[in-house]
Amino acid sequence: MSGMLKLIKKEGPPEAGCRRQDIADARKLMLSVETPYGKLHTTTQIGDKEVEVAAPAAMLWHCSSLPAMAPLWERAMQFPRPWHIIFYGDEVGAGNALGHVQNRKSWAVYWTIAEFGAQALAHEDPRARALL
Repeated sequence: MSGMLKLIKKEGPPEAGCRRQDIADARKLMLSVETPYGKLHTTTQIGDKEVEVAAPAAMLWHCSSLPAMAPLWERAMQFPRPWHIIFYGDEVGAGNALGHVQNRKSWAVYWTIAEFGAQALAHEDPRARALL
């Protein structure tokens, strides 16, 4: 929370607005990107549950074109291939993380490329490239 407040103080509030519907619309637009490997986001059936999935090949292709990711790709290119993929699973909760009742939880699996470097991987914001 403090990180978000510092970012807003430094860069100003987001242009899109902060209503729940604004956030949902922005998410839907961002995830509708079409790549040579399909859409970034899809759903799949696992048992009787429909599960949301970020398509790994499509996401990798898309991220390779983002300017904020350029320093990470430059760092990774210094290493011989094949690169190493790190998988991490964690329980995430929707809603108020500080609330006493947390009944909207799910599991998320994250992945990244180890050759991006430990310091860069310790930050969610790719703009933290000063650490490279």
